[in-house]
Amino acid sequence: MWCCTACDSAEDAVEITKTPVVAAVAESMSALAARDYCNEKAYDIEELFSLTDCAFAVESGKYDYLVCNDLEKTKLQDFNLVYVEDCAYKSQYSLCFDSDYADLCQQFNSAISALNEDGTIEKILNSYMGGDKYSSQETVGNPIYIMFVEGAGEYFDMNDDGEAVGLEIDIVTALCNKLGYTPVFVNGEYDESFDALVNGEADLIIAVDSTNASLGEDFILSTPYLTVNYGVYGTPE
Repeated sequence: MWCCTACDSAEDAVEITKTPVVAAVAESMSALAARDYCNEKAYDIEELFSLTDCAFAVESGKYDYLVCNDLEKTKLQDFNLVYVEDCAYKSQYSLCFDSDYADLCQQFNSAISALNEDGTIEKILNSYMGGDKYSSQETVGNPIYIMFVEGAGEYFDMNDDGEAVGLEIDIVTALCNKLGYTPVFVNGEYDESFDALVNGEADLIIAVDSTNASLGEDFILSTPYLTVNYGVYGTPE
């Protein structure tokens, strides 16, 4: 009987490998980090609705890995997932000023440095990662008008009372307290925020991603007040 010895040989068999798939939350900074990671590794990416969806998909074996930022990794505690490695991609958030207000920008740079040195920013970060709740004592001083765009950032939002809340709001409030300003947060559209700086209707804008920002000579950025790292998670081997 005829047989194909080449096909019968385990040594000659062709191994078919599957390209790993990395899950990430759609339209998020984690998705940008995942795309960068997948480009480096030649992996595929699948964007899902939520981090929970990503975790279920990886835990069940549908996908191989997920990318999650450090601020949300506590949400993975209920899943059988382990840390694999860091992503090279980082998000850095800065304050934006009109270029004519370089002195004000320098004031906030000094405050950012001071709050990093005394551990205040770390305490605020930890409070959003399961640590002790951080509460700041507001300083009553000259008002400073701070533009933000509702829904544009991942680390702040509006509550039911129409107040700005979240990680970045807490950090910027602490910076204002350090400098003796009373922060007044003003919600606006993205383009309107920059117009407000030029027109003098606002003093600064929060949550400008200095990693990807492309601003003209009319605007300047502070040193980053928040750096977000991203990690890759998968199932135990």
